[in-house]
Amino acid sequence: MSSPDGFPRIGMLADGGQPDLPHLPIETLIEQLVEHASEVADSHHRLRRFHEAYGLIVGELVLDTLLQRIVDVSREVVGARFAALGVVGADGHFDKFLHSGLDAATAAGIGELPKGRGVLGMMIENPRTTRLGNIGADPSSCGLPEGHPPMTSFLGVPIFGRDSLYAVLYLTDQIAGRPFNAADQELAEALVSTASIAIGNAQLYEESRRRQEWLRAAAHLSQDLLGSEQDALTVLDRTVKIVHQLLAADTVALVVPDESGTGMAVVAAAGQGDRDLLGLRLPAGNSIAWRAMELGRGLHDDMERVHSGPEAELRSLVPMGPMLTLPLRGEARGQGAILTIRRPGLAPFTQAELDMAETFAGQVAVAVQLVEARADQQRLSGMEQRDQIARELNEHVVQRLFAIGLNVEATAQRAMEDPVRRRLLQNVEDIDETVRQIRSSIFSLVPSTPTMRTLQEVALEVVDEVAPALNLELALELDGPLDLPATAELGGDVEAVIRESLTNVNKYAHASHVQVRVETDGNLLEITVADNGVGIQASTRRSGLDNLSRRAERYGGRLSIDNQPEGGLRLRWAIPL
Repeated sequence: MSSPDGFPRIGMLADGGQPDLPHLPIETLIEQLVEHASEVADSHHRLRRFHEAYGLIVGELVLDTLLQRIVDVSREVVGARFAALGVVGADGHFDKFLHSGLDAATAAGIGELPKGRGVLGMMIENPRTTRLGNIGADPSSCGLPEGHPPMTSFLGVPIFGRDSLYAVLYLTDQIAGRPFNAADQELAEALVSTASIAIGNAQLYEESRRRQEWLRAAAHLSQDLLGSEQDALTVLDRTVKIVHQLLAADTVALVVPDESGTGMAVVAAAGQGDRDLLGLRLPAGNSIAWRAMELGRGLHDDMERVHSGPEAELRSLVPMGPMLTLPLRGEARGQGAILTIRRPGLAPFTQAELDMAETFAGQVAVAVQLVEARADQQRLSGMEQRDQIARELNEHVVQRLFAIGLNVEATAQRAMEDPVRRRLLQNVEDIDETVRQIRSSIFSLVPSTPTMRTLQEVALEVVDEVAPALNLELALELDGPLDLPATAELGGDVEAVIRESLTNVNKYAHASHVQVRVETDGNLLEITVADNGVGIQASTRRSGLDNLSRRAERYGGRLSIDNQPEGGLRLRWAIPL
């Protein structure tokens, strides 16, 4: 029997028969209906919260904020008292551990956050959804740390990334006072599916943002190079600071091959221990930096597991954990390498970080080549200018002086009186001295902004600096191809030799005149300092000489000191080039 609207009446079947209903008391039926209605209302509430959670999760692109939001939302939607999310690192332990439901004081009282042992570690080793009625009774449980609130029921859901396990979501203590059920698990798994997609999007966004930062840094570096006169060392110094910031590294050091080709020198550093690293020399053989330069690609290394090789020796200066080595590739060979170091326990560098930093390093190598080419061009221009002046002086002034000297010398040979002959020969010596001074003036012409100081620059600068403090007459002679660029080490040694020698003459020689001569034939560099003082004494004149001797021996050279026949002391410092 049907109602007027065409639907069966309550208590009747569609064919008019009586339904076979269980004979239950009306109170029980009402209780079941109320319970069912409560479950339906709870399901509707959870579905509404899931939709809200979906919007909160997928709308966040900052990874750290997203991870905390996933923990907070999951705890609220599933109805758990506590929730946590552990991000799995390359070593199989947690790199990050975020929690929800614990106040700050309780979390601080627990101490170190979990690393992934016990039940939590079981989820890493066997990543599948797990429900436990009593977490403490599970064989994998290793108990709770002191100060941790009690926990009973447990629900764990793995979160997979692009190709592997990324994190694990943990929920404990259902607020309804019961164990987690299938509906809770289904809801948590739906949240994790959404979270996995959101995490992938946040990672892509972070990589895109990082890539833009690298490109912006490279563009600024290029613009500065085009708009200003910077040398190669300035470019390298800025490079290590950029890498230190963008890779969140603790220490960055840039090494370049030394003059011998068998070692490397740290020419720029940033971060922890930068002052100790600067100027450090390492052997090239069996080094990670040299291998990266030869391969022409970046290398990952965990320095906690590397116990030999040149880079391992840096451990005495800076703490070393994950290390990323970036080669600077020139046109034909490696120009150097950037060692990027994080302290032990931090996350290793990702492949995305390697790719972006490697591209930046390639652009830096091009920038260094540009700077060096510009410096070479400026140096060549200065050398051409000096050559032109030298030719003019040689063709006009020096040749005429030479001719005058020959005529005077010939006249002296025909002179009958000795005083006249001596006076004419003295004039010949004066002419020779004038020629030497002209040659020294030629060498003082230098390019406007060289990349490295030349030997004559070093000599001129230290003499100009020391001369005002001397109580005697000082003369400087420069001879040979001293216009070639000198390394920082060689320039520093030449400066130290001249400075120390002049200081000793001023203190101990009781001289009125000192002559400094710097000369080279391209194979041997000689510095001679001669005075007209008292010569070698029994107990004085040794101040600083041992230091100068060691500086010469480092190049395979030697230091000699002797008295001159005409009086005074002569110091000769000679090294092979």
